[in-house]
Amino acid sequence: IGHNPPKKHEKPWAAFNETSGSVIVAWTQYDQFNSVNPLDSAHIMVSISNNRGLSWTPAIRVNEFGGDCNGALQTPTGAVPTAGPEQDIYVTWAYDESIYFDRSIDGGITWLKRDKVVADQPGGWHFDVPGFSKGSGVPVNACDISYGIYHGNIYVVWADQRNGATNTDIWIAKSTDRGDSWTDPARVNDDPLTGLGKHQCFSWVSVDPITGIIYVVFYDRRNYDDMKTDVYMAYSSDGGDTFVNEKISQQPFEPDDDVYMGDYINIVSYGGFVRPIWTELSNGKLQIVTAIIDQN
Repeated sequence: IGHNPPKKHEKPWAAFNETSGSVIVAWTQYDQFNSVNPLDSAHIMVSISNNRGLSWTPAIRVNEFGGDCNGALQTPTGAVPTAGPEQDIYVTWAYDESIYFDRSIDGGITWLKRDKVVADQPGGWHFDVPGFSKGSGVPVNACDISYGIYHGNIYVVWADQRNGATNTDIWIAKSTDRGDSWTDPARVNDDPLTGLGKHQCFSWVSVDPITGIIYVVFYDRRNYDDMKTDVYMAYSSDGGDTFVNEKISQQPFEPDDDVYMGDYINIVSYGGFVRPIWTELSNGKLQIVTAIIDQN
């Protein structure tokens, strides 16, 4: 699909367009990872298959601003694609303490000449959360392709520490005009704002293509004064204006800075059936856990 020199923490993400049947893959591509040469840069790349992966379009750059190659705040990071209605394709990423958005409305042939800023991200996507070795606030996105009243809404979810280094929160912004404009960030987790050490981090979002309900999964420490961690799911049936928070993990786990957890968390939903998935550390071993949720 494309050339990407190896990077320990980078990965491509894919999306499927149910209308056109196409598959979209997005990633960060480096001229040379860890290079300090100012002539080397990193970019957000996209490639598309219209025949179930048998062949792919040439990879194209979609970001307006190229970043450096050291994998930190000045590197465009976390390219996540989403399919919208018809032939719309949306991509978001983090760069230079902001969250960026680009789109194509013709199946990936042409893209915006100017990237859209979804929101600021004070401190950037990389921050400290005790036990996780690193916290990750890279943005993820989803689009409502249901036939409900919020059809076409785009939602971007991320984490940041705008409320302080001991109070990481999950945020959401939405667009009702294909990404031309965005609402101010709204807080997804509903624990008290004054809680010190009550981190929420590593989020993912899904919009049920049948019901239009938004689901967000994330790690959460609202119930403890140490590093014990639960997993919560928040859901909204009013287009992201309000969220209900529910704990979905059976028992807390305690991460360890010496055991790399990664950012392996996700959620998918369809017709009221919801499947979050996350990583837990138990007796020194990592395990993959899911919850079986039927909102019907």
